[in-house]
Amino acid sequence: MSRSKVIPVKAYIDLFSSLPDNDCLYIELLRLKCVTLLALCAMLRPSDIALNVVYYDATANLTRQFYIKLSDIVFDSDSMTVTFHGIKNDSQRRGFIVTLPCATNGKLCPVECMKT
Repeated sequence: MSRSKVIPVKAYIDLFSSLPDNDCLYIELLRLKCVTLLALCAMLRPSDIALNVVYYDATANLTRQFYIKLSDIVFDSDSMTVTFHGIKNDSQRRGFIVTLPCATNGKLCPVECMKT
């Protein structure tokens, strides 16, 4: 497979810069913004972070959904650590940890967005 273009990150920067501050956004828009920022920063698909992540246990023949829980997020003074579960490349379903530093621009900061 070959890809001819990279994701147009500038379009997201322009969009998020034009929005009001996080605490003034409707919860639905804040959620979409947060999922998009996390996906861009952690190089994941939005579906890996959104609520439709499903894990299939073949031995028990059961499916269950993965949700980002409060215990999966740890805030430090200048960063945030997130444990992602159920993503495409996590075949053992152990999750993986990503640490994201705070951005200087609050409108583009995934840490500030998640805190809000």
